[in-house]
Amino acid sequence: MIINTIMDEYMYTTESVKVLDSINELKALLSVEDFSPEALDIEYGGKTYSLDTSRGICAFSQNLYFLIAYNNLNGWDKYTGDAGYPVQHPTLPSDKGFYAEDNLWVGEYGKNRLELVAFLLKYLENDNV
Repeated sequence: MIINTIMDEYMYTTESVKVLDSINELKALLSVEDFSPEALDIEYGGKTYSLDTSRGICAFSQNLYFLIAYNNLNGWDKYTGDAGYPVQHPTLPSDKGFYAEDNLWVGEYGKNRLELVAFLLKYLENDNV
């Protein structure tokens, strides 16, 4: 009985840390003011996060809880309907637009991506996991 209680507490603590890690990763992305360099080191919450601007959200954050939130994209009003390429490109189909851009984080396409980041952050902060 005591072992079960200890294991339950460990699992809760571990899961809470993973949720917090995801939240901090998404907040780090939202803290960036200039996405123009090819690669960024983002300082946030005492940690440094690296972002290759030619890659999307999934390449930046592969945390389990981020993926859980990612699987609930239907609530995002700009969702393309394609979980592999959920961000709308202004002129191309989402899958083609993803590979057509050198920097996924600038312009209208980047703005859409950051709106998705904000949506995912709100989802995680509202204890939906």
